[in-house]
Amino acid sequence: MRPYKLTDDERRTTMRTLALTITAAITIAIVLIASRPFDVSATPQRSSAVVGDAERGVELFKLGANGAPACTVCHATRTGGFFTQHLTGPNLSGLSERAGQSVAGMSAEDYIHTSIVDPGSHVVEGFADLMFPDFAEKLSEQDIADLVAYLMTL
Repeated sequence: MRPYKLTDDERRTTMRTLALTITAAITIAIVLIASRPFDVSATPQRSSAVVGDAERGVELFKLGANGAPACTVCHATRTGGFFTQHLTGPNLSGLSERAGQSVAGMSAEDYIHTSIVDPGSHVVEGFADLMFPDFAEKLSEQDIADLVAYLMTL
């Protein structure tokens, strides 16, 4: 007995059905994830005892440290020309103003800190959750405070 062979029309219909099923599953997953309420109390809190140094933060932003990549790999900090185009991550120009308004009840400093140590918790619309996930392990609390201090100057 010979195996059944699909016609071209049956093959196209099967592929369309498969593509629609996958698209529907991805859409449902995105809607479910996006509709989760954000619990501010569950986010890692920064240590208020550590004071950041913005000048050192610039160095960390540009060069990275301890195996953590430089932030400039994915983020720009200026607007105009090349910098208006999307990079892997959002442009951080004006971040200090936007950050304090992003999550109700969360200060700009806490928002930025959380975005560094738990990058998946705040993903800017239009961007994928691709940020290096191990900054909290690679950078010291002082390094992170320095980055936050620098980013607050933008």
